[in-house]
Amino acid sequence: MYANGLFCVWNQDVESVIICNPSTREVIRLSNLRKPPSSVDFDPSYNYSLGYEPEENKYKILMTCDASLGPTRNWVFTLGIDESWREIESSFMIDFVPIFNGRVCIDGVIYMFDCKDNFIAAFNVKTENFRIIKLCDDLSPLFNPNFKLIE
Repeated sequence: MYANGLFCVWNQDVESVIICNPSTREVIRLSNLRKPPSSVDFDPSYNYSLGYEPEENKYKILMTCDASLGPTRNWVFTLGIDESWREIESSFMIDFVPIFNGRVCIDGVIYMFDCKDNFIAAFNVKTENFRIIKLCDDLSPLFNPNFKLIE
């Protein structure tokens, strides 16, 4: 994923997420948080989304963990400020799994297609809140996990 000059690189089978700046060739490897919840007997699915908040000039990485046994859990890491991941609470319970290529950051909001239902989850990088954008029912039969969001 790309946001304002930085790339977020990760692989489900690799333990850490990497942030890289191709113009300076700087690479930052973030701390590892990926541990399955104790009530789960299998490895959960992790997804990372990079966001840029232009007003405060901050980059944040959103990590979503879907254990398929309840609502998605979310953590945030602010580059240059946080030393570890912070779990965030949402004002409403959302259970979503972002599509791998189906996300983009525009004007401080990370938009993510959901794999399971017919909506886009919008994460405000500044306030660290989610909102749901319901898609029209006519799109459901056409929905494809290979869809991409573009700016």
